[in-house]
Amino acid sequence: MRLAKPFAGEEQRPYPPGLMEPILAETISPAFSWPSLAFVVALIVAGMLLLALEVFALPGFGAAGVVAFLLLGGGCVSAWVFLGPAWGALVVVASIVASVLLVVVGLHGRAMRRRT
Repeated sequence: MRLAKPFAGEEQRPYPPGLMEPILAETISPAFSWPSLAFVVALIVAGMLLLALEVFALPGFGAAGVVAFLLLGGGCVSAWVFLGPAWGALVVVASIVASVLLVVVGLHGRAMRRRT
């Protein structure tokens, strides 16, 4: 994919021209880069894996849970800084929803095992 060549006096856009141009122009930060996106995804995935480990394998609020929340928080802040406010807000909401669902599923599974 080639990026559009800028006109005289226009800066290089980090997105291809086309139908998505107005949306991408408003949502992608000028500091956007693929390595920063990979870094944000790695932090969020590592945080979710540690949270799943804490909920399903290591009951209690231990070191894995604390590190998981630090990684999730770091991923959210990094998304806000590197990807811009629109994507940062999306990552924050998605992380909160996924974390709550993970904890609810984990606690529901434990409660069901205790009844039987």
